[in-house]
Amino acid sequence: MSSRRPENGTPVWLILITTAGVVATVIIGLWAWPKSCELSVCNLYTGHYRGFGLDHGNGFFGRSFFLVSLPPTNPDHGLTRIDFSGPGWNSFRGTYPDGTLREEGVCWVDINGGANDPSPDIHRVESGKYYDPDGELVSEIQKETGVQTYFDPNGNRLWELEIKNGERKRHTLWHNNGQLLTEKIYLDGREHGDFINYYSSGKKRLTGAYFRGKLTGTWTKYKEDGSIDHVEQYPAAEAGEE
Repeated sequence: MSSRRPENGTPVWLILITTAGVVATVIIGLWAWPKSCELSVCNLYTGHYRGFGLDHGNGFFGRSFFLVSLPPTNPDHGLTRIDFSGPGWNSFRGTYPDGTLREEGVCWVDINGGANDPSPDIHRVESGKYYDPDGELVSEIQKETGVQTYFDPNGNRLWELEIKNGERKRHTLWHNNGQLLTEKIYLDGREHGDFINYYSSGKKRLTGAYFRGKLTGTWTKYKEDGSIDHVEQYPAAEAGEE
Protein backbone atom coordinates (compact mmCIF):
# COMPACT_ATOMS: atom_id res chain seq x y z
CA MET A 1 0.00 0.00 0.00
CA SER A 2 1.59 3.26 -1.06
CA SER A 3 1.27 6.70 0.56
CA ARG A 4 -0.74 9.31 -1.22
CA ARG A 5 1.51 11.70 -3.05
CA PRO A 6 0.74 15.04 -4.67
CA GLU A 7 1.96 15.68 -8.14
CA ASN A 8 5.43 16.71 -6.94
CA GLY A 9 5.89 13.31 -5.32
CA THR A 10 6.07 14.47 -1.63
CA PRO A 11 4.00 12.26 0.70
CA VAL A 12 0.96 14.01 2.24
CA TRP A 13 1.98 12.95 5.76
CA LEU A 14 5.33 14.70 5.33
CA ILE A 15 3.64 17.87 4.12
CA LEU A 16 1.32 17.81 7.15
CA ILE A 17 4.19 17.26 9.59
CA THR A 18 6.25 20.02 7.99
CA THR A 19 3.30 22.42 8.05
CA ALA A 20 2.57 21.60 11.71
CA GLY A 21 6.22 22.17 12.57
CA VAL A 22 6.23 25.56 10.87
CA VAL A 23 3.00 26.57 12.65
CA ALA A 24 4.38 25.43 16.03
CA THR A 25 7.61 27.34 15.45
CA VAL A 26 5.68 30.50 14.59
CA ILE A 27 3.46 30.16 17.69
CA ILE A 28 6.44 29.59 19.98
CA GLY A 29 8.26 32.50 18.38
CA LEU A 30 5.28 34.81 18.91
CA TRP A 31 5.00 33.69 22.54
CA ALA A 32 8.72 34.18 23.24
CA TRP A 33 9.00 37.55 21.50
CA PRO A 34 9.46 40.19 24.28
CA LYS A 35 6.51 42.53 24.77
CA SER A 36 5.83 45.36 27.21
CA CYS A 37 2.98 47.14 28.98
CA GLU A 38 2.40 49.75 31.66
CA LEU A 39 2.14 48.26 35.13
CA SER A 40 -0.91 48.89 37.27
CA VAL A 41 1.18 50.13 40.22
CA CYS A 42 2.23 53.26 38.26
CA ASN A 43 2.33 54.27 34.61
CA LEU A 44 6.04 55.11 34.95
CA TYR A 45 6.73 51.40 35.45
CA THR A 46 6.98 49.22 32.35
CA GLY A 47 6.63 45.45 32.58
CA HIS A 48 8.40 43.30 29.99
CA TYR A 49 6.92 39.86 29.41
CA ARG A 50 6.63 36.84 27.16
CA GLY A 51 3.27 35.37 26.26
CA PHE A 52 0.18 36.41 24.36
CA GLY A 53 -1.19 38.79 26.99
CA LEU A 54 -4.75 37.63 26.41
CA ASP A 55 -5.55 37.48 30.14
CA HIS A 56 -4.09 38.56 33.49
CA GLY A 57 -2.59 35.18 34.26
CA ASN A 58 1.05 34.24 33.80
CA GLY A 59 0.38 31.08 31.82
CA PHE A 60 0.73 30.44 28.10
CA PHE A 61 -2.05 32.85 27.10
CA GLY A 62 -1.21 35.43 29.77
CA ARG A 63 1.93 37.42 30.56
CA SER A 64 5.11 35.90 31.97
CA PHE A 65 7.03 38.93 33.25
CA PHE A 66 10.83 38.80 33.32
CA LEU A 67 11.84 42.47 33.63
CA VAL A 68 10.57 45.76 35.07
CA SER A 69 11.99 49.10 33.94
CA LEU A 70 11.28 52.55 35.34
CA PRO A 71 12.65 56.06 35.15
CA PRO A 72 13.22 57.93 38.43
CA THR A 73 11.00 60.92 39.34
CA ASN A 74 12.36 62.75 36.30
CA PRO A 75 12.73 60.38 33.30
CA ASP A 76 15.71 62.44 32.10
CA HIS A 77 17.71 61.29 35.13
CA GLY A 78 18.26 57.75 33.91
CA LEU A 79 16.76 54.26 34.02
CA THR A 80 16.35 51.46 36.57
CA ARG A 81 15.85 47.82 35.55
CA ILE A 82 14.64 45.06 37.87
CA ASP A 83 15.28 41.45 36.82
CA PHE A 84 11.95 39.92 37.83
CA SER A 85 11.94 36.26 38.78
CA GLY A 86 8.81 36.29 40.97
CA PRO A 87 7.41 38.01 44.07
CA GLY A 88 10.04 38.69 46.73
CA TRP A 89 13.59 40.01 46.53
CA ASN A 90 14.81 40.77 43.01
CA SER A 91 18.05 42.32 41.76
CA PHE A 92 18.03 45.82 40.27
CA ARG A 93 20.46 48.11 38.47
CA GLY A 94 20.09 51.81 37.66
CA THR A 95 22.12 54.06 35.38
CA TYR A 96 22.47 57.75 34.60
CA PRO A 97 21.56 58.86 31.05
CA ASP A 98 25.17 58.38 29.90
CA GLY A 99 25.17 54.79 31.17
CA THR A 100 27.18 55.44 34.35
CA LEU A 101 26.10 53.18 37.21
CA ARG A 102 23.73 54.98 39.61
CA GLU A 103 22.51 52.12 41.83
CA GLU A 104 22.60 48.35 42.18
CA GLY A 105 21.23 45.90 44.69
CA VAL A 106 18.20 43.85 45.68
CA CYS A 107 14.71 45.33 46.16
CA TRP A 108 11.25 43.99 47.00
CA VAL A 109 8.67 43.21 44.33
CA ASP A 110 5.07 42.29 45.15
CA ILE A 111 2.26 41.17 42.87
CA ASN A 112 -0.70 43.48 42.34
CA GLY A 113 -3.51 40.99 42.88
CA GLY A 114 -6.13 42.54 40.63
CA ALA A 115 -3.91 42.96 37.60
CA ASN A 116 -1.56 40.09 38.52
CA ASP A 117 1.47 42.11 37.48
CA PRO A 118 4.69 43.08 39.31
CA SER A 119 4.48 45.87 41.90
CA PRO A 120 8.08 46.87 42.72
CA ASP A 121 9.18 48.99 45.68
CA ILE A 122 12.58 50.36 44.70
CA HIS A 123 12.85 51.98 48.14
CA ARG A 124 12.40 48.74 50.09
CA VAL A 125 15.92 47.47 49.70
CA GLU A 126 17.59 44.42 51.22
CA SER A 127 21.00 45.54 49.96
CA GLY A 128 22.09 48.36 47.69
CA LYS A 129 24.90 50.67 46.62
CA TYR A 130 24.38 54.23 45.34
CA TYR A 131 26.80 56.27 43.23
CA ASP A 132 27.14 59.89 42.15
CA PRO A 133 27.56 60.77 38.44
CA ASP A 134 31.36 60.56 38.83
CA GLY A 135 31.07 56.91 39.85
CA GLU A 136 31.89 57.46 43.53
CA LEU A 137 30.06 55.27 46.06
CA VAL A 138 28.16 57.70 48.31
CA SER A 139 25.81 55.50 50.35
CA GLU A 140 24.96 51.89 50.98
CA ILE A 141 22.27 49.62 52.44
CA GLN A 142 23.00 46.25 54.02
CA LYS A 143 20.46 43.94 55.66
CA GLU A 144 17.70 46.54 55.10
CA THR A 145 19.69 49.17 57.03
CA GLY A 146 21.53 52.19 55.63
CA VAL A 147 21.02 55.21 53.40
CA GLN A 148 19.72 55.49 49.83
CA THR A 149 20.94 58.56 47.94
CA TYR A 150 20.02 59.87 44.49
CA PHE A 151 21.66 62.61 42.40
CA ASP A 152 20.64 64.23 39.15
CA PRO A 153 23.06 63.89 36.19
CA ASN A 154 24.67 67.23 37.15
CA GLY A 155 25.68 65.96 40.58
CA ASN A 156 22.96 67.71 42.59
CA ARG A 157 21.77 65.65 45.54
CA LEU A 158 17.98 65.25 45.23
CA TRP A 159 16.93 62.44 47.56
CA GLU A 160 18.19 60.72 50.69
CA LEU A 161 16.30 58.00 52.55
CA GLU A 162 17.54 56.47 55.78
CA ILE A 163 16.13 53.07 56.73
CA LYS A 164 16.78 50.76 59.66
CA ASN A 165 15.68 47.13 59.75
CA GLY A 166 13.41 47.80 56.78
CA GLU A 167 11.65 50.84 58.31
CA ARG A 168 11.96 54.44 57.15
CA LYS A 169 13.66 56.76 59.66
CA ARG A 170 14.36 59.97 57.75
CA HIS A 171 13.55 61.17 54.23
CA THR A 172 15.15 64.34 52.85
CA LEU A 173 14.53 65.99 49.48
CA TRP A 174 16.30 68.92 47.79
CA HIS A 175 15.48 71.24 44.90
CA ASN A 176 17.76 71.18 41.85
CA ASN A 177 19.53 74.32 43.15
CA GLY A 178 20.54 72.54 46.37
CA GLN A 179 17.91 74.23 48.53
CA LEU A 180 16.18 71.93 51.03
CA LEU A 181 12.71 70.93 49.81
CA THR A 182 11.54 68.97 52.84
CA GLU A 183 12.55 66.47 55.49
CA LYS A 184 10.31 63.91 57.16
CA ILE A 185 11.06 61.96 60.33
CA TYR A 186 9.45 58.56 60.87
CA LEU A 187 8.48 56.62 63.97
CA ASP A 188 7.72 52.92 63.54
CA GLY A 189 7.72 53.50 59.78
CA ARG A 190 5.14 56.32 59.92
CA GLU A 191 5.60 60.09 59.51
CA HIS A 192 5.95 61.71 62.92
CA GLY A 193 6.84 65.17 64.20
CA ASP A 194 7.13 68.66 62.73
CA PHE A 195 7.04 69.10 58.97
CA ILE A 196 8.26 72.00 56.81
CA ASN A 197 8.21 72.25 53.02
CA TYR A 198 10.22 74.98 51.26
CA TYR A 199 10.14 76.84 47.96
CA SER A 200 13.31 76.71 45.87
CA SER A 201 13.97 80.26 47.14
CA GLY A 202 14.28 78.90 50.69
CA LYS A 203 11.04 80.44 51.90
CA LYS A 204 8.53 78.25 53.72
CA ARG A 205 5.74 76.78 51.60
CA LEU A 206 3.96 74.52 54.08
CA THR A 207 4.24 73.85 57.82
CA GLY A 208 2.48 71.36 60.06
CA ALA A 209 3.00 68.19 62.08
CA TYR A 210 2.39 64.45 61.90
CA PHE A 211 1.54 62.06 64.68
CA ARG A 212 2.20 58.45 63.76
CA GLY A 213 1.32 59.03 60.12
CA LYS A 214 -1.70 61.32 60.71
CA LEU A 215 -1.87 65.05 60.12
CA THR A 216 -2.36 66.84 63.42
CA GLY A 217 -2.76 70.40 64.69
CA THR A 218 -2.41 73.48 62.49
CA TRP A 219 -1.21 73.20 58.89
CA THR A 220 -0.37 76.47 57.15
CA LYS A 221 0.30 77.01 53.46
CA TYR A 222 2.29 80.13 52.47
CA LYS A 223 2.60 82.08 49.26
CA GLU A 224 6.11 82.62 47.97
CA ASP A 225 6.04 86.25 49.17
CA GLY A 226 5.66 84.93 52.74
CA SER A 227 1.98 85.74 53.18
CA ILE A 228 -0.43 83.04 54.33
CA ASP A 229 -2.38 81.29 51.60
CA HIS A 230 -4.68 79.25 53.86
CA VAL A 231 -4.79 77.37 57.16
CA GLU A 232 -6.28 73.98 57.98
CA GLN A 233 -6.91 72.38 61.38
CA TYR A 234 -6.60 68.67 62.12
CA PRO A 235 -7.43 66.74 65.30
CA ALA A 236 -4.86 67.08 68.06
CA ALA A 237 -2.88 63.97 68.91
CA GLU A 238 -4.06 62.32 72.11
CA ALA A 239 -1.75 60.85 74.71
CA GLY A 240 -1.33 57.14 74.19
CA GLU A 241 -2.87 57.24 70.72
CA GLU A 242 -1.55 54.65 68.28
